[in-house]
Amino acid sequence: PPRRLSSMLRRAAAPPPSNLLRAWTREMAKRAGQKAKRPQIDPTRGWVPIREKLEAVPLRLPGLQSLQVVFGRTGDGHTAARHFVRQHLAQFRYYNPDAEIFQRNSKAEERARVTVQLADSDPVEVDVTGLPHRSDVLRKVLEATKMGSADVDAAIAAAAAMREVTIDAMGYCGKTPVKTHGVRPRIVQPPPQKAAGQL
Repeated sequence: PPRRLSSMLRRAAAPPPSNLLRAWTREMAKRAGQKAKRPQIDPTRGWVPIREKLEAVPLRLPGLQSLQVVFGRTGDGHTAARHFVRQHLAQFRYYNPDAEIFQRNSKAEERARVTVQLADSDPVEVDVTGLPHRSDVLRKVLEATKMGSADVDAAIAAAAAMREVTIDAMGYCGKTPVKTHGVRPRIVQPPPQKAAGQL
């Protein structure tokens, strides 16, 4: 009916209630204040800490053409190879930008191995299955590249000073809690053994 239509039109044209208008104004002012705030600078991010980590271990190999790491995603015999990839593969790429450096992993891999190709020799495959630590993998790889013993020892010492990538019994990697997305983390570093007199 015309009367009902005119009533609806008047209601639509009327200004909103004052309390609703005040709430909307407060919300808009709050959002504007949040957008105006500048984010704090995180000193742990940026190019400087990334470069420090990349330059932590001297891995410049002038004759390196390619380096391929193949390992399994699971299994204790592949742990050192996985940690080697996580800690040192980016350093190899940083110091040897012209070399082809890559990794391949799958659940079907039974052996962890590193294939090194130098400019003046045939490819050399190094079996790293079951090695106890990433520094052992690094030593075998550097020896396969014919690096001098003094340079190998210097690189191993620098690698040993890097922070370990391990998960303790409480689910922490160093001082940082591991993001497990609701799944209990697999313990890499075993919990300390209690003394015989302790309960």
